[in-house]
Amino acid sequence: MVDVCLILEGTYPYVSGGVSSWVHQLVTNLSNTSFAILHLSANQDAAREFKYKPPSNVKIFQEIFLHDYHYPDKPDFKSLAKNWKPEYLKHHKEFHQGKYGFLSHIVKQFHSVHPKLSFEEMTFSKPSWEMVKELYQGSAPDQSFLDYFWTWRFTHMPLFKILGHQFPAASVYHTVSTGYAGLCSAVAKIKTGAPVILTEHGIYTRERKIEIQEADWIYRSETLIEAEEKKDFFKKIGIVVGDRDLSIEMLKKGEICIAMPGGALEWGKSSRHKYQLMWEDHMGFIIVALKAKVPIIPIVTI
Repeated sequence: MVDVCLILEGTYPYVSGGVSSWVHQLVTNLSNTSFAILHLSANQDAAREFKYKPPSNVKIFQEIFLHDYHYPDKPDFKSLAKNWKPEYLKHHKEFHQGKYGFLSHIVKQFHSVHPKLSFEEMTFSKPSWEMVKELYQGSAPDQSFLDYFWTWRFTHMPLFKILGHQFPAASVYHTVSTGYAGLCSAVAKIKTGAPVILTEHGIYTRERKIEIQEADWIYRSETLIEAEEKKDFFKKIGIVVGDRDLSIEMLKKGEICIAMPGGALEWGKSSRHKYQLMWEDHMGFIIVALKAKVPIIPIVTI
């Protein structure tokens, strides 16, 4: 078991940039802390190279390729649950209503001693085909079923891969963003009981919407991806966003929120400004603490 499992989507150690630099500094400077890195990317790329060399305290490196699938010739579903489709349709509706209590139940079905669900069952079985047809009739019956089917697969198959993944054992799971990485951390917490740290840079949903708008494989008419976009699919899997109201709600439930009033300005300041606070008028964290009726605990890193 490692101390921390970092869950990273499309960033360190393959991509240079602000987030990657921050992650590299984190794992390098915490040399007495052992890390696992779980990296999420779209597809496996043999030509891709590390932009950073992880230090020796990174003990485990795993990858999930969200859109790489093995299509079994003759999948065996004999040991899996029967008649799961009605229950999943109910959970699908709850998901789009912003209710996520069902996640714990589904994770346990994927990870019990005798799993009742699997990636293959959710994507290649006859019940899964019937389920997609029923979802199509309920949400986009006037549109192309072919478009609906393939876009449903594009958006949902990564979720099923994550639900069935065996995560590295860690004392704490730290995800830098929401989205698929955030879902990974939620699944890991349910499976292991370990706490989760979320460092949300706040633009995940916006980035996904830009990708959708620029994608050349999406028809510009009212097709499936637009139907799914209306349901805010990527907004739904960006479940937690670091705003004031949600921070208050989490604090009232006994969770811990870390606030960095100076943000990137303070993080990236030069050495001549060390030991100086650069908060300007960023005092919203005080209002949050007062409304949630919790103490403010100062934390200093040197």
